[in-house]
Amino acid sequence: MNTKTITDSIRRAAGIFAAVSGLAGAAIADKIDYSSGFSGQTGLTITQASPSSYSWQPVQGGALVLTEDPDLRRNALPHLRSSAFSVKPVSIGKFATVFRFRMSTTATHNLAYGITFCVQGDSPNALGGPGSGLGYGPDNGGGGKQSIAKSVAVCFAVDNVAGAKALSLSGLLVNGASADSGFSLASDGIDFTLGNVCEAVIEYEATKLKVKVTDLATSKSSTRSYTVDVARTVGGSSAYVGFTGGAGAFTAAQLIGAWKYDSSDVAASVAQVSVSPSTVLGGISAVGTVRLKDAVPTDTLVTLSTVSGSAGVPSTVVIPAGATSQTFPVTTKPVASATVATVTAAAGSTKTSGALTVSPVGVGNIQIDHANVSINYLPEGKGAVGTITLQAVAKAGPVLITLTSAVPSVAAVPATVIVPQGAQTVDFPILTYHVDINTPSMITAVANGSRRTTTLTVRPLRVNSVDVVTTTLKGGAGSAASITLEAPAPEGGVTMALKSNDASLKLPASIFVPAGATTAGFDITTSAVAKRTQVLVTASSRVNNVYAKIVIVP
Repeated sequence: MNTKTITDSIRRAAGIFAAVSGLAGAAIADKIDYSSGFSGQTGLTITQASPSSYSWQPVQGGALVLTEDPDLRRNALPHLRSSAFSVKPVSIGKFATVFRFRMSTTATHNLAYGITFCVQGDSPNALGGPGSGLGYGPDNGGGGKQSIAKSVAVCFAVDNVAGAKALSLSGLLVNGASADSGFSLASDGIDFTLGNVCEAVIEYEATKLKVKVTDLATSKSSTRSYTVDVARTVGGSSAYVGFTGGAGAFTAAQLIGAWKYDSSDVAASVAQVSVSPSTVLGGISAVGTVRLKDAVPTDTLVTLSTVSGSAGVPSTVVIPAGATSQTFPVTTKPVASATVATVTAAAGSTKTSGALTVSPVGVGNIQIDHANVSINYLPEGKGAVGTITLQAVAKAGPVLITLTSAVPSVAAVPATVIVPQGAQTVDFPILTYHVDINTPSMITAVANGSRRTTTLTVRPLRVNSVDVVTTTLKGGAGSAASITLEAPAPEGGVTMALKSNDASLKLPASIFVPAGATTAGFDITTSAVAKRTQVLVTASSRVNNVYAKIVIVP
């Protein structure tokens, strides 16, 4: 049974005649559906009683007419009453019903009295008195003492006393009581004499009867709850359900425009429980969602549990009436290895489970010390420092990280490093070796299934400068000179080329810089010249050239 679905579907329609979708939920055990209005073949047992000279059609324009405005008929008389009940008894142990109604009259008449929604164990032809009897109970105004025994009814009425303001009433009536026992709706702002279409929603379960009436034009509403054992009162778990209507000296047209009744007992049934995200880092929270197969008309208590110590859930979660799902928080704890936590949700006789994987802390990032490395380019032989950052602080214990280099002969890293418990980062050394050309090597860090990489490119050493002790020489004289590298030479040393652009200055064709050294010296000699001569000395690595100017004079 889905009261919210019934109510929402009727509310989607404009006017008193509602065209709505079918009921949602499980198979319906007992339902009555006039949500599109009534027709000539109503499927109801309709009983009328009025002065012998007056009768009216019970269905007009798609509405169920319980009483008729006398001004609509010539020589019409007051004191009208009628009932419309299900042809056969239906289940009443638990039910929800929604209907729309309207009371109206012409200017020459004062609107008075009204209708009931009635559950009764008498007969489908049961009918009470007119006037304040509402076709249900006795008319205290003298219009008869008939009443419907073994019954429970909710009334919606107007008490129009001469010289006083008409009073709109609602209330619970039992065993044929008069509508005089109703309470005023004035404080809730509802006035049936306005002739507006109103909607009533009535829900019953476990002796609790809830009634809500709403003026659809003003949106004013009134809600009351009652305690009544319907089955005991009517004498069984099934009964006739329907409406009664009555009018007295003052009368009006009292119409039922749309009606749904549902007595199916849909127990809450859990369809699914899930956690998002389905994999989380230990210590990080997630969100669980439990879903029912169908919405139910009352709040549903769902029991939650998990057998894993790595995840925790609340003991219960409530899915509101009319809803099909609800979220709940999932907490996790740090773990040393991946753990699957099973979250179970149970309601009634049904339960289902969903899985959450709690992961240990893994590698979040790996980078190389950019203070000494330009865009991850490093000269051969120059070391650097790499830093690994975990996804979170290592709370569950030390985290072992495996390191690899794709080209270890070019860039070497330790095989493993450890992030201590309580820490989140660790540094590691990177050593580089001789290369002839720019050579990239991917460095990978792996921990607990997570992997991060970065690429380091090792390039040949550059010559920073070539220096000559004496830059102006007399032809035939010599001088000491040297080259300086940008970083210490790698293992095995490096050789740099030397060159002069004039035959009057001679120097070695190359110079060797031993491993670990940044400089190396060499000698230059000159020969006699006839005029002042400028000579360019070039020192070359595999990737750059540097120059020095020397002047030779006669």
